Amino acid sequence: MAVFICYRRQDSLSPTGRIHDRLLIEFPDETVFRDIDSIPLGTNFKTHVRNEMEKANIFIAIIGKKWLKRRLKDPDDYVRVEIETALQLHIPIIPVLVEGASLPPAKKLPPSLRAMLDYNGMAVDSGSTFNHQMLQLTEGIKQTLENPTEPQRADSAASKHFSYMKIPFEGDNNQSIVTLRRLVSKFSFHSMKFIYISIAILILIIPGLYLFFSESFSHQSVANATDSISIENKKPSFVTPIHVVPFVKPSPPVVERDIIIHSPVDNVLVQIEDGTQQCIIKKGRCDLKQVPSREITLTVSKAGYKTDRIALSPDKMEIDIPALELAQWKGYIKTKPSAGAWVMNTKTSAILCRETPCPVIVSGSRIGLTIHHPNNAYCDKKIVLEPNNPNRTVALVRKANGDCGR
Repeated sequence: MAVFICYRRQDSLSPTGRIHDRLLIEFPDETVFRDIDSIPLGTNFKTHVRNEMEKANIFIAIIGKKWLKRRLKDPDDYVRVEIETALQLHIPIIPVLVEGASLPPAKKLPPSLRAMLDYNGMAVDSGSTFNHQMLQLTEGIKQTLENPTEPQRADSAASKHFSYMKIPFEGDNNQSIVTLRRLVSKFSFHSMKFIYISIAILILIIPGLYLFFSESFSHQSVANATDSISIENKKPSFVTPIHVVPFVKPSPPVVERDIIIHSPVDNVLVQIEDGTQQCIIKKGRCDLKQVPSREITLTVSKAGYKTDRIALSPDKMEIDIPALELAQWKGYIKTKPSAGAWVMNTKTSAILCRETPCPVIVSGSRIGLTIHHPNNAYCDKKIVLEPNNPNRTVALVRKANGDCGR
Protein backbone atom coordinates (compact mmCIF):
# COMPACT_ATOMS: atom_id res chain seq x y z
CA MET A 1 0.00 0.00 0.00
CA ALA A 2 1.25 3.52 -0.83
CA VAL A 3 -0.09 6.92 0.20
CA PHE A 4 0.66 9.97 -1.99
CA ILE A 5 0.49 13.43 -0.32
CA CYS A 6 -0.19 16.44 -2.60
CA TYR A 7 0.25 19.94 -1.13
CA ARG A 8 1.46 23.46 -1.91
CA ARG A 9 4.48 24.53 0.17
CA GLN A 10 3.54 28.21 0.40
CA ASP A 11 0.08 27.17 1.55
CA SER A 12 0.35 24.27 4.02
CA LEU A 13 3.98 23.26 4.69
CA SER A 14 3.67 22.98 8.50
CA PRO A 15 0.33 21.05 8.64
CA THR A 16 1.56 18.73 5.91
CA GLY A 17 4.68 17.89 7.93
CA ARG A 18 2.57 16.97 11.00
CA ILE A 19 0.16 14.86 8.93
CA HIS A 20 3.09 13.14 7.17
CA ASP A 21 4.78 12.26 10.49
CA ARG A 22 1.54 10.87 11.94
CA LEU A 23 0.93 8.70 8.86
CA LEU A 24 4.44 7.26 9.26
CA ILE A 25 3.47 6.21 12.81
CA GLU A 26 0.11 4.68 11.82
CA PHE A 27 1.47 2.92 8.72
CA PRO A 28 5.07 1.98 9.65
CA ASP A 29 5.31 -0.74 7.00
CA GLU A 30 3.78 1.29 4.18
CA THR A 31 5.14 3.91 1.77
CA VAL A 32 4.10 7.50 2.41
CA PHE A 33 5.30 9.65 -0.54
CA ARG A 34 5.89 13.38 -0.15
CA ASP A 35 7.93 15.08 -2.88
CA ILE A 36 10.13 17.18 -0.58
CA ASP A 37 11.59 14.08 1.10
CA SER A 38 11.05 11.36 -1.49
CA ILE A 39 12.49 12.61 -4.82
CA PRO A 40 16.16 11.64 -5.39
CA LEU A 41 18.55 14.30 -6.55
CA GLY A 42 18.93 14.68 -10.32
CA THR A 43 15.54 13.04 -11.04
CA ASN A 44 12.90 14.46 -13.42
CA PHE A 45 10.07 15.67 -11.16
CA LYS A 46 7.11 14.88 -13.44
CA THR A 47 8.41 11.42 -14.40
CA HIS A 48 9.20 10.46 -10.80
CA VAL A 49 5.84 11.71 -9.49
CA ARG A 50 4.00 9.80 -12.25
CA ASN A 51 5.85 6.58 -11.38
CA GLU A 52 5.12 6.97 -7.66
CA MET A 53 1.42 7.69 -8.28
CA GLU A 54 1.08 4.52 -10.37
CA LYS A 55 2.02 2.60 -7.19
CA ALA A 56 -0.28 4.65 -4.92
CA ASN A 57 -3.57 3.38 -3.47
CA ILE A 58 -4.59 6.61 -1.72
CA PHE A 59 -4.16 10.24 -2.84
CA ILE A 60 -4.39 12.91 -0.11
CA ALA A 61 -4.89 16.49 -1.37
CA ILE A 62 -4.07 18.98 1.43
CA ILE A 63 -5.89 22.29 0.88
CA GLY A 64 -5.16 25.49 2.83
CA LYS A 65 -6.46 29.03 2.55
CA LYS A 66 -3.93 29.95 -0.19
CA TRP A 67 -4.31 26.73 -2.18
CA LEU A 68 -6.62 28.30 -4.80
CA LYS A 69 -4.39 30.83 -6.57
CA ARG A 70 -3.47 31.86 -10.08
CA ARG A 71 -0.85 29.15 -10.39
CA LEU A 72 -3.64 26.55 -10.48
CA LYS A 73 -4.73 27.88 -13.89
CA ASP A 74 -1.30 27.04 -15.32
CA PRO A 75 -1.42 23.59 -17.02
CA ASP A 76 2.17 22.97 -15.79
CA ASP A 77 1.39 23.76 -12.14
CA TYR A 78 2.70 20.80 -10.09
CA VAL A 79 -0.36 20.57 -7.84
CA ARG A 80 -2.67 20.59 -10.85
CA VAL A 81 -0.60 17.95 -12.66
CA GLU A 82 -0.64 15.64 -9.58
CA ILE A 83 -4.44 15.88 -9.11
CA GLU A 84 -5.12 15.39 -12.84
CA THR A 85 -2.88 12.30 -12.82
CA ALA A 86 -4.73 10.87 -9.78
CA LEU A 87 -8.09 11.35 -11.54
CA GLN A 88 -6.75 9.70 -14.71
CA LEU A 89 -5.45 6.69 -12.75
CA HIS A 90 -8.73 6.39 -10.74
CA ILE A 91 -6.89 6.66 -7.41
CA PRO A 92 -9.25 7.37 -4.44
CA ILE A 93 -8.82 11.03 -3.41
CA ILE A 94 -9.25 12.35 0.15
CA PRO A 95 -9.36 16.19 0.28
CA VAL A 96 -7.98 17.35 3.67
CA LEU A 97 -8.79 20.94 4.69
CA VAL A 98 -6.28 22.60 7.03
CA GLU A 99 -6.04 25.92 8.91
CA GLY A 100 -9.75 26.69 8.53
CA ALA A 101 -9.83 26.32 4.73
CA SER A 102 -12.92 25.22 2.77
CA LEU A 103 -13.40 23.43 -0.55
CA PRO A 104 -13.26 25.85 -3.50
CA PRO A 105 -16.40 26.21 -5.67
CA ALA A 106 -16.42 24.27 -8.91
CA LYS A 107 -16.60 27.44 -11.05
CA LYS A 108 -13.17 28.56 -9.72
CA LEU A 109 -11.47 25.27 -10.60
CA PRO A 110 -10.15 24.25 -14.04
CA PRO A 111 -12.57 21.78 -15.71
CA SER A 112 -9.98 18.98 -15.38
CA LEU A 113 -10.00 19.27 -11.56
CA ARG A 114 -13.73 19.56 -10.85
CA ALA A 115 -14.16 15.79 -10.49
CA MET A 116 -12.09 16.04 -7.30
CA LEU A 117 -15.10 17.70 -5.59
CA ASP A 118 -17.05 14.43 -5.95
CA TYR A 119 -14.82 12.78 -3.33
CA ASN A 120 -15.63 13.03 0.38
CA GLY A 121 -13.01 14.80 2.51
CA MET A 122 -12.50 16.14 6.03
CA ALA A 123 -10.90 18.96 8.02
CA VAL A 124 -7.78 18.56 10.20
CA ASP A 125 -7.08 21.40 12.64
CA SER A 126 -3.72 21.98 14.32
CA GLY A 127 -5.28 22.55 17.76
CA SER A 128 -6.51 20.19 20.46
CA THR A 129 -8.62 18.17 17.99
CA PHE A 130 -5.62 17.22 15.81
CA ASN A 131 -5.09 13.74 17.32
CA HIS A 132 -8.81 12.85 17.14
CA GLN A 133 -9.12 14.05 13.54
CA MET A 134 -5.96 12.20 12.48
CA LEU A 135 -7.44 9.04 14.01
CA GLN A 136 -10.54 9.57 11.83
CA LEU A 137 -8.31 10.12 8.78
CA THR A 138 -6.28 6.93 9.29
CA GLU A 139 -9.45 4.91 9.91
CA GLY A 140 -10.90 6.36 6.70
CA ILE A 141 -7.77 5.35 4.77
CA LYS A 142 -8.01 1.79 6.11
CA GLN A 143 -11.72 1.60 5.24
CA THR A 144 -11.05 2.88 1.71
CA LEU A 145 -8.34 0.24 1.21
CA GLU A 146 -10.57 -2.57 2.52
CA ASN A 147 -13.56 -1.48 0.35
CA PRO A 148 -12.11 0.10 -2.83
CA THR A 149 -14.65 1.94 -4.97
CA GLU A 150 -14.44 3.79 -8.29
CA PRO A 151 -16.29 7.08 -9.05
CA GLN A 152 -19.30 6.49 -11.32
CA ARG A 153 -20.15 8.74 -14.27
CA ALA A 154 -23.66 9.55 -15.38
CA ASP A 155 -22.95 9.05 -19.10
CA SER A 156 -25.16 5.96 -19.44
CA ALA A 157 -26.64 3.07 -17.46
CA ALA A 158 -23.98 0.70 -18.75
CA SER A 159 -21.17 3.01 -17.63
CA LYS A 160 -22.22 2.50 -14.00
CA HIS A 161 -21.16 -1.14 -14.32
CA PHE A 162 -18.19 -0.83 -16.69
CA SER A 163 -16.62 2.55 -15.93
CA TYR A 164 -13.83 0.75 -14.08
CA MET A 165 -13.07 -1.31 -17.20
CA LYS A 166 -12.53 1.70 -19.52
CA ILE A 167 -8.99 1.50 -20.91
CA PRO A 168 -7.67 4.40 -23.04
CA PHE A 169 -6.24 3.17 -26.33
CA GLU A 170 -4.66 6.53 -27.13
CA GLY A 171 -2.05 8.34 -25.07
CA ASP A 172 0.05 6.94 -22.29
CA ASN A 173 0.40 3.13 -22.36
CA ASN A 174 1.35 3.10 -18.66
CA GLN A 175 -2.18 4.20 -17.76
CA SER A 176 -3.66 1.20 -19.62
CA ILE A 177 -1.27 -1.17 -17.84
CA VAL A 178 -2.11 0.27 -14.40
CA THR A 179 -5.88 0.08 -15.06
CA LEU A 180 -5.59 -3.54 -16.27
CA ARG A 181 -3.50 -4.40 -13.23
CA ARG A 182 -6.12 -2.97 -10.86
CA LEU A 183 -8.90 -4.80 -12.74
CA VAL A 184 -7.09 -8.15 -12.39
CA SER A 185 -6.46 -7.45 -8.69
CA LYS A 186 -10.15 -6.69 -8.17
CA PHE A 187 -11.33 -9.96 -9.75
CA SER A 188 -8.59 -11.91 -7.90
CA PHE A 189 -9.82 -10.46 -4.59
CA HIS A 190 -13.42 -11.56 -5.21
CA SER A 191 -12.33 -15.01 -6.43
CA MET A 192 -10.25 -15.62 -3.32
CA LYS A 193 -13.12 -14.35 -1.13
CA PHE A 194 -15.48 -16.92 -2.75
CA ILE A 195 -12.93 -19.72 -2.19
CA TYR A 196 -12.49 -18.81 1.51
CA ILE A 197 -16.28 -18.75 2.07
CA SER A 198 -16.66 -22.15 0.36
CA ILE A 199 -13.92 -23.70 2.53
CA ALA A 200 -15.55 -22.30 5.68
CA ILE A 201 -18.92 -23.81 4.71
CA LEU A 202 -17.31 -27.22 4.07
CA ILE A 203 -15.55 -27.09 7.46
CA LEU A 204 -18.92 -26.50 9.15
CA ILE A 205 -20.83 -29.16 7.17
CA ILE A 206 -18.36 -32.09 7.24
CA PRO A 207 -18.32 -32.56 11.08
CA GLY A 208 -22.16 -32.49 11.10
CA LEU A 209 -22.36 -35.18 8.39
CA TYR A 210 -19.81 -37.27 10.27
CA LEU A 211 -21.80 -37.10 13.51
CA PHE A 212 -25.07 -37.87 11.69
CA PHE A 213 -23.78 -41.01 9.94
CA SER A 214 -21.84 -42.16 13.02
CA GLU A 215 -24.98 -41.93 15.16
CA SER A 216 -27.07 -43.77 12.54
CA PHE A 217 -24.48 -46.56 12.28
CA SER A 218 -24.33 -46.83 16.09
CA HIS A 219 -28.13 -47.17 16.36
CA GLN A 220 -28.16 -49.82 13.62
CA SER A 221 -25.38 -51.80 15.34
CA VAL A 222 -27.23 -51.73 18.69
CA ALA A 223 -30.45 -52.90 17.00
CA ASN A 224 -28.67 -55.81 15.26
CA ALA A 225 -26.97 -56.84 18.49
CA THR A 226 -30.29 -56.78 20.38
CA ASP A 227 -31.97 -58.97 17.75
CA SER A 228 -29.07 -61.43 17.85
CA ILE A 229 -29.23 -61.72 21.65
CA SER A 230 -33.01 -62.28 21.54
CA ILE A 231 -32.67 -65.08 19.02
CA GLU A 232 -29.85 -66.75 20.91
CA ASN A 233 -31.79 -66.59 24.20
CA LYS A 234 -34.45 -68.81 22.65
CA LYS A 235 -31.85 -71.62 22.41
CA PRO A 236 -31.50 -73.20 25.87
CA SER A 237 -28.35 -75.07 24.87
CA PHE A 238 -26.28 -71.95 24.08
CA VAL A 239 -25.54 -68.78 26.07
CA THR A 240 -23.92 -65.76 24.35
CA PRO A 241 -21.18 -64.25 26.56
CA ILE A 242 -21.62 -60.56 27.42
CA HIS A 243 -18.55 -58.35 27.53
CA VAL A 244 -18.79 -55.70 30.22
CA VAL A 245 -17.17 -52.37 29.21
CA PRO A 246 -15.67 -50.58 32.23
CA PHE A 247 -17.13 -47.16 32.99
CA VAL A 248 -14.75 -44.28 32.38
CA LYS A 249 -15.50 -41.09 34.30
CA PRO A 250 -15.46 -38.13 31.92
CA SER A 251 -12.91 -35.43 32.62
CA PRO A 252 -14.33 -32.17 33.98
CA PRO A 253 -14.81 -29.40 31.40
CA VAL A 254 -12.10 -26.76 31.14
CA VAL A 255 -13.26 -23.46 32.64
CA GLU A 256 -12.28 -20.48 30.52
CA ARG A 257 -12.47 -16.71 30.94
CA ASP A 258 -12.05 -13.51 28.91
CA ILE A 259 -9.42 -11.06 30.18
CA ILE A 260 -9.75 -7.29 29.55
CA ILE A 261 -6.45 -5.38 29.55
CA HIS A 262 -6.16 -1.57 29.90
CA SER A 263 -3.06 0.54 29.22
CA PRO A 264 -2.37 4.29 29.00
CA VAL A 265 -0.09 3.64 26.00
CA ASP A 266 -1.18 2.17 22.62
CA ASN A 267 0.70 -0.30 20.38
CA VAL A 268 1.78 -2.38 23.42
CA LEU A 269 2.15 -6.14 22.77
CA VAL A 270 0.59 -8.31 25.52
CA GLN A 271 1.05 -12.08 25.29
CA ILE A 272 0.75 -15.11 27.52
CA GLU A 273 4.22 -16.33 28.48
CA ASP A 274 3.68 -19.76 26.89
CA GLY A 275 2.92 -18.04 23.56
CA THR A 276 -0.62 -19.38 23.16
CA GLN A 277 -2.34 -15.99 22.83
CA GLN A 278 -1.46 -12.34 22.32
CA CYS A 279 -3.10 -8.98 21.62
CA ILE A 280 -2.02 -5.39 20.86
CA ILE A 281 -3.32 -2.40 22.85
CA LYS A 282 -5.41 -0.13 20.59
CA LYS A 283 -7.30 2.88 21.96
CA GLY A 284 -6.22 1.96 25.47
CA ARG A 285 -7.54 -1.64 25.50
CA CYS A 286 -7.20 -5.19 24.17
CA ASP A 287 -8.88 -8.53 25.03
CA LEU A 288 -7.64 -12.10 25.46
CA LYS A 289 -10.43 -14.58 24.66
CA GLN A 290 -11.05 -18.02 26.22
CA VAL A 291 -8.04 -18.07 28.53
CA PRO A 292 -7.89 -21.11 30.89
CA SER A 293 -8.78 -20.23 34.50
CA ARG A 294 -5.38 -20.93 36.01
CA GLU A 295 -2.47 -18.81 37.13
CA ILE A 296 -0.67 -17.34 34.11
CA THR A 297 2.08 -14.81 33.43
CA LEU A 298 1.68 -12.00 30.88
CA THR A 299 4.62 -10.44 29.02
CA VAL A 300 4.21 -6.72 28.17
CA SER A 301 6.56 -5.17 25.58
CA LYS A 302 6.88 -2.21 23.19
CA ALA A 303 9.69 -0.87 21.05
CA GLY A 304 11.69 1.69 23.04
CA TYR A 305 10.43 0.43 26.42
CA LYS A 306 11.63 -2.21 28.88
CA THR A 307 9.75 -5.51 28.86
CA ASP A 308 7.58 -6.19 31.92
CA ARG A 309 6.04 -9.41 33.31
CA ILE A 310 2.72 -9.54 35.18
CA ALA A 311 1.41 -12.54 37.19
CA LEU A 312 -2.34 -13.12 36.88
CA SER A 313 -4.40 -15.13 39.39
CA PRO A 314 -7.05 -17.65 38.19
CA ASP A 315 -9.99 -15.41 39.15
CA LYS A 316 -8.62 -12.18 37.63
CA MET A 317 -10.61 -11.03 34.55
CA GLU A 318 -9.56 -7.35 34.17
CA ILE A 319 -6.18 -5.66 34.74
CA ASP A 320 -4.54 -2.26 34.30
CA ILE A 321 -0.99 -2.31 32.95
CA PRO A 322 1.28 0.17 34.74
CA ALA A 323 3.29 2.70 32.74
CA LEU A 324 6.26 1.05 31.03
CA GLU A 325 9.76 2.28 31.77
CA LEU A 326 11.54 3.92 28.84
CA ALA A 327 14.58 2.13 27.47
CA GLN A 328 17.56 4.04 26.12
CA TRP A 329 19.07 3.24 22.73
CA LYS A 330 21.61 4.93 20.48
CA GLY A 331 21.10 6.12 16.93
CA TYR A 332 23.60 7.46 14.41
CA ILE A 333 23.12 10.24 11.84
CA LYS A 334 25.44 10.71 8.88
CA THR A 335 25.12 13.98 6.96
CA LYS A 336 26.30 15.01 3.50
CA PRO A 337 28.11 17.43 3.58
CA SER A 338 29.48 16.33 6.92
CA ALA A 339 31.28 19.47 8.17
CA GLY A 340 29.68 21.11 11.22
CA ALA A 341 26.04 20.08 10.82
CA TRP A 342 23.63 20.71 13.71
CA VAL A 343 21.15 18.07 14.84
CA MET A 344 18.19 19.59 16.73
CA ASN A 345 15.32 17.58 18.21
CA THR A 346 11.71 18.73 18.49
CA LYS A 347 12.21 19.85 22.12
CA THR A 348 14.65 22.54 20.86
CA SER A 349 17.69 21.03 22.60
CA ALA A 350 20.55 20.98 20.09
CA ILE A 351 23.55 18.71 19.54
CA LEU A 352 26.53 19.93 17.52
CA CYS A 353 27.94 17.12 15.40
CA ARG A 354 31.66 17.57 14.80
CA GLU A 355 32.07 14.03 13.49
CA THR A 356 30.11 11.77 11.22
CA PRO A 357 28.25 9.60 11.90
CA CYS A 358 26.91 11.60 14.87
CA PRO A 359 25.66 9.56 17.90
CA VAL A 360 22.26 10.45 19.41
CA ILE A 361 20.98 8.96 22.69
CA VAL A 362 17.19 8.33 22.56
CA SER A 363 14.70 7.32 25.26
CA GLY A 364 11.43 5.88 23.99
CA SER A 365 10.06 4.38 20.79
CA ARG A 366 10.93 7.19 18.36
CA ILE A 367 12.17 10.79 18.09
CA GLY A 368 11.77 13.46 15.46
CA LEU A 369 14.87 15.48 14.53
CA THR A 370 15.59 18.51 12.34
CA ILE A 371 18.98 18.63 10.55
CA HIS A 372 20.24 22.22 10.17
CA HIS A 373 23.51 23.45 8.64
CA PRO A 374 25.04 26.43 10.52
CA ASN A 375 25.88 28.55 7.47
CA ASN A 376 22.24 28.41 6.16
CA ALA A 377 23.48 27.36 2.73
CA TYR A 378 21.45 24.15 2.87
CA CYS A 379 17.74 23.46 3.41
CA ASP A 380 16.62 21.99 6.74
CA LYS A 381 15.77 18.28 6.76
CA LYS A 382 13.29 16.52 9.10
CA ILE A 383 13.81 12.85 9.94
CA VAL A 384 12.48 10.26 12.40
CA LEU A 385 14.70 7.84 14.33
CA GLU A 386 13.21 4.52 15.52
CA PRO A 387 14.74 1.51 17.31
CA ASN A 388 14.29 -0.66 14.21
CA ASN A 389 15.96 2.00 12.00
CA PRO A 390 18.57 3.75 14.21
CA ASN A 391 21.08 4.62 11.47
CA ARG A 392 20.20 7.36 8.98
CA THR A 393 22.14 9.01 6.16
CA VAL A 394 20.82 12.48 5.32
CA ALA A 395 21.73 14.38 2.14
CA LEU A 396 21.28 18.13 2.68
CA VAL A 397 20.00 20.01 -0.38
CA ARG A 398 21.72 23.29 -1.23
CA LYS A 399 19.41 26.30 -1.35
CA ALA A 400 18.57 27.67 -4.81
CA ASN A 401 18.89 31.48 -4.78
CA GLY A 402 18.59 31.43 -1.01
CA ASP A 403 15.22 29.62 -1.09
CA CYS A 404 14.09 26.06 -0.40
CA GLY A 405 10.83 26.42 -2.39
CA ARG A 406 9.43 23.81 -4.75
